[in-house]
Amino acid sequence: MQNTTIQKISIADTRSLIPDFDGNPDDLHHFIDCVDTVINLTDDSQTPFFSGILKSKIKGQAHYLCQTKKLTDWESIKNEFSIALDEMKKIKQGTRESAKAKVQRFDVIYTEPQLAISKESSDACFGH
Repeated sequence: MQNTTIQKISIADTRSLIPDFDGNPDDLHHFIDCVDTVINLTDDSQTPFFSGILKSKIKGQAHYLCQTKKLTDWESIKNEFSIALDEMKKIKQGTRESAKAKVQRFDVIYTEPQLAISKESSDACFGH
């Protein structure tokens, strides 16, 4: 019987293994798979560094979603991205609507209310 051990990767390698993610639904599953794989290959002592690298890979609307929902750990981020993708799938594209217009409509329905809620919470905290 052969003894198989998994080689852990260095924190420097994680940056190249995780793609940038801007919230594009077509890229979500690939992004999640890459992050999960890197987590499994990263030593637990590297978790604080990994968190910073992960945050640097999340861009655009995905970044705003993390900010508005105050998502800090990978499981919460992954869960919220999956919920957003499910919501996106529920929105049907009109017969004469471009894919870009559908995404913009999704932003109005899903993201903008989250930003408004976040602003109200922030204003209440700071007495504005």
